[in-house]
Amino acid sequence: MKKVCSIVLVFMLAHIGFGHCQEHRPKIGLVLSGGGARGAAHIGVIEELEALNVPIDMIVGTSMGAVIGGLYASGVPIEKIKQDFTNLDWEEIFSYNIKREYLYYRRKLDTDIFLMKNFLNYSHGEIHLPWGIITGQNLYEIFNSYLLPKEPIYDFSHLAIPFKAVSTDLVSGKPVVLDQGDLALSMLASMAVPGLISPVDMGDYLLVDGGVSANLPIQVAKSMGADIVIVVDVGTPLSTKAQITDLRGVLGQITNILTYQNVVTSKSFLTQRDVLIEPDLKDIETSDFDKFAEGIEPGKIAAIQETQKLQKLSSTSHHDYPHFYSFNYFSLDRVVIKNETFLCPQTYYDYLDFDNIDASLIKEKIDYLYGLSIYERIYYGIENGPEGKRLSVEPKISSNDPLYFQGSLLLDSDFQTVNDFTVILGITNPQVNSYLGEWRLLGRIGKGNGLFAEYYQPLDASLSWFVNPYASFNRGPVNFFFDYNRLATILDTSSLIGVQFGKTFSNVVRLKGFWEFQYDDFTIKTGSILLPKTFERNGQAGVAFEWDAIDNLYFPHHGVKGDVTLSTYDKALGSDNHFSQLVINSLNAISHGKHALAFGGKFNRTLDGEPSFNSGFDLGGLFGLSGLSNGELTGSNSALITGIYYYEINQLPIIPNRPTPVYLGASLEGGKVWGETNLSNNEFITSGSVFIGLDSILGPVYIAFGMTDNGRKAAHLAIRPAFK
Repeated sequence: MKKVCSIVLVFMLAHIGFGHCQEHRPKIGLVLSGGGARGAAHIGVIEELEALNVPIDMIVGTSMGAVIGGLYASGVPIEKIKQDFTNLDWEEIFSYNIKREYLYYRRKLDTDIFLMKNFLNYSHGEIHLPWGIITGQNLYEIFNSYLLPKEPIYDFSHLAIPFKAVSTDLVSGKPVVLDQGDLALSMLASMAVPGLISPVDMGDYLLVDGGVSANLPIQVAKSMGADIVIVVDVGTPLSTKAQITDLRGVLGQITNILTYQNVVTSKSFLTQRDVLIEPDLKDIETSDFDKFAEGIEPGKIAAIQETQKLQKLSSTSHHDYPHFYSFNYFSLDRVVIKNETFLCPQTYYDYLDFDNIDASLIKEKIDYLYGLSIYERIYYGIENGPEGKRLSVEPKISSNDPLYFQGSLLLDSDFQTVNDFTVILGITNPQVNSYLGEWRLLGRIGKGNGLFAEYYQPLDASLSWFVNPYASFNRGPVNFFFDYNRLATILDTSSLIGVQFGKTFSNVVRLKGFWEFQYDDFTIKTGSILLPKTFERNGQAGVAFEWDAIDNLYFPHHGVKGDVTLSTYDKALGSDNHFSQLVINSLNAISHGKHALAFGGKFNRTLDGEPSFNSGFDLGGLFGLSGLSNGELTGSNSALITGIYYYEINQLPIIPNRPTPVYLGASLEGGKVWGETNLSNNEFITSGSVFIGLDSILGPVYIAFGMTDNGRKAAHLAIRPAFK
């Protein structure tokens, strides 16, 4: 009996001793600073902490530190974060344009008209600029793609590792600690760089990047009960005098000074027991997300340099690093729309129609809804409700009943015959009613002047059926050529009314019928030719089948776009004479890395009758037989095929996190006009060009030189899409 009691006593003492040891293991907090792309070093540090078996009891992060720390705390393996963040298309994530494949078809058409879209708006009696260059929706959705399988998440202290994110209240300038609610939104709020990413409206606070007030939140970790903190500082050091060479350098230094001062204050809370890790990131700047992968290894190296201190914190007892359990599919009992405003409620459910789904499918559905271009952001997450698990979607509308101002600067010059400069200004109200009815007014000055007005009205909750009446008035010059010689310039004063009716299928295909009546009055401005008549009436009706799945209209890298239109002109429709025409346009693009090929084709055929004076087809201009001027060839029929190769040679950092790609390229074109033409010999013509192109904020800019096989040459300066 004594022997048994002795064994029990020894066991109890051992158990008590073990518990006593565990109880007094110091609580370790990990503090991750902000630093943009420099935050990649956090990944390397965490990898080394895992290798040394250093337990982490809590994580506090600011900006990119909040992103990596929050995902890791929620159970995402650091190896997955490393792999995914290294391969992310950061340029696309920080793009101020919605990805074109998700755009509502009507909004895709805007890219054919406007280069500057919805930058200014008028509402509530005031003109408003956007809160930031980007809304951050892409970032929010990326964060959510990791977190949805683990939701609902309400309290961040219940994550695999307790976590807090630090943001800044834009009103008071004070730090705000986020520890509950929407974790993805908290990450976004912590890294919402003022001016770049729109602030996050969160109750009583308007939140921006935490680095403004607490880039190294050591105090927060200590207030959570951390006995020892491992602090990773990846902030940008102050620039030297020699490094400040322009306005960009001055503004960057002001930001660095603000951050530097609060970091110095935070570091004063460090003790001898704490571990400070400062990776040497050399020339990697906060906006260098193309160098993200390069920033990981310096973090690991800096942690290794602190191995002696970190090994003292190593523990293998009762500590497992969090694991991420990926659920490919999970069930939803319903979709709930919070704060339904403006849009027809059924439209939300048409866009968000699913049952058993995965996180990537939810993201895709949200992207299509966001592609309506009426929202600042769309928040979403998984909640538990009385009826079961539900997807809660909360759209945040940009503005109620806004007027958006849009514009384009178009230039097309061959420095000789053609020097077309046009400014297009537009006003659009895209929220006339809950079916996204919209009206638009356009004005054009430069190469002629004109006005255009239209009303577009979807007819059902799915926004597929539509009717679109429109009218325009234009006055502008038209050059008349014969055998490559300009004989005259004609002033064409044109009035037009029309209506379209049709249906869009998803956001890629559209089928429509249309009727138009146009009245033209002709006056010879310069030169001398014999006009068949001084005025002309054209009334036409037709059908058109359109498809648009191109990724970028300016420098396309993948996808297809095109249309087939069959129309007939007849006296019964208001036309002076009868004729029918077939028009086919196509664009296809492929790419590999920095190399891209785009192929375009046009086929225009008058099927019967004789077309009116201004209803023929023309060729000439950059990428449309580049050795010729715009409209130098005309005929009752035309055909053109164009191939363009371009290679990205550089990216100019004109806008933070939105570099301007620079391309070097060449084109090869072939085409002809036939039937009634302005040539005495309407032979097939081949042409080519070499060019430099910029995908700039003003639109696609080309400087090119072209030549035809019959010796015609032309230089070009253009701001317009390649395939107009």
